[in-house]
Amino acid sequence: SSGVATFDSYLYEFELSNDEAVQFCGAVYGPPLELTKACDASIDVLLGQEISIGLLSSTSKVLRDFGGQYTPSHRWTDWFVQLVDSNLISLENELSDFYEGTEDNRDEPRWLEFYLSIQDENPYYSPRLNLPVYCVDLEVNPLDPHERIGSCPRAWINNSSWNVHDENPYQWQEMFDILDGPDVESCPKCDATWLEMTSNAFFNSSDPCHGFFYECVERVERLYQCGRFWDKCRSELNAAVGYWEYPKKQCNVKKCRKAWIEENTFNRTDDLACYDFAE
Repeated sequence: SSGVATFDSYLYEFELSNDEAVQFCGAVYGPPLELTKACDASIDVLLGQEISIGLLSSTSKVLRDFGGQYTPSHRWTDWFVQLVDSNLISLENELSDFYEGTEDNRDEPRWLEFYLSIQDENPYYSPRLNLPVYCVDLEVNPLDPHERIGSCPRAWINNSSWNVHDENPYQWQEMFDILDGPDVESCPKCDATWLEMTSNAFFNSSDPCHGFFYECVERVERLYQCGRFWDKCRSELNAAVGYWEYPKKQCNVKKCRKAWIEENTFNRTDDLACYDFAE
């Protein structure tokens, strides 16, 4: 109750944790470790190693009789929870402004390059000339009627889409079937299997069917090859791209929306242009 007390160290009603989260962010058992060290240092400066026990008793009585409201949180927690990372906030705002300012300036769909790269690697083979025969179409290549179509052209997908079941424009069957053969027994009509042969089905050149064979296949060979390649272009595009349309339509929403980061709000079967832009 009197005299002088000497302090070797300061004791607290909690144990300091080595956990970084407890020391700095989640200090549920007391102030962070660095703040505690600061408190120790301040007591050393103010009180030194010795203090009057009478003074301590008076101070203790005043604290016990204090009738103020108890604040469950420490002052340092109020300061701590208000700290912000201004650099991170600035970066987030910058990225958000950039994202929401993005426009769809693409003139062509993303899959077009793939489609145009599809090659005709299986041309028709002429039995008479022993040469490959490629597709030729004046409507596709109006500047050069003899230019072969060696890769899938834009003209074959123009004004079309994934859900439009276009009919192959190269219909050769009617031209093929209209011919009557010279021999009602051996070659009464053109035979579709001849189009897959690399040599004449009738080996004897004096056989009337020999010449009729060439007449049939050469009548439709380019049309037949165009039809085969058109099917290949369309089937490979449909297999690689589930939903497409050409030419590319523009979405009526001109800039990216923040909500698209979490979820694409468009249905690709109803609005492919906006669905693709959101993606």
